[in-house]
Order: sequence, then structure tokens, then C-alpha cells
Amino acid sequence: MRLGIPVPQRVAIAGFNDLTGSDQMLPPLTTVRTPRAEIGTAAASMLLALMRGESPPSSSVDLGYQVIVRQSA
Repeated sequence: MRLGIPVPQRVAIAGFNDLTGSDQMLPPLTTVRTPRAEIGTAAASMLLALMRGESPPSSSVDLGYQVIVRQSA
């Protein structure tokens, strides 16, 4: 805004994790929301399994994401 570059007409901007305030920016920030609590839970479960000497069921877990479309992209 300060430089006079029109967003999203000339440059599109996107954030990550839909942080607090993303919707209050000018223009409101398009962002990718990840399930942070579920990521923590899955990571803790895998770590506890390893600490017990067990193999985790999988070396990776797809918990998905959500694109939150706002006015910046």
C-alpha cells in the first residue's frame, strides 16, 4: 500500500496458518490454514510410540489443509 503496488491486481500475497489478524490486514490476507492441534497430537503419538520401542503406523500423516481465500490473492 505504501509503495502504491495494487494487491492483488499486480502482486498476489498469501500467508500461512491463518494467523490471528490475517483477516484484519488491508487487504485481508489469503492464507493456508493447517490443523495445528491435530499435527501436534499426531506428532506426540508418533514420538510416544518410538519411545516405547514401537514403530509408528506410518512415517508420515496427511492431515490436510484449507485455503482461506480473502482479498490479497
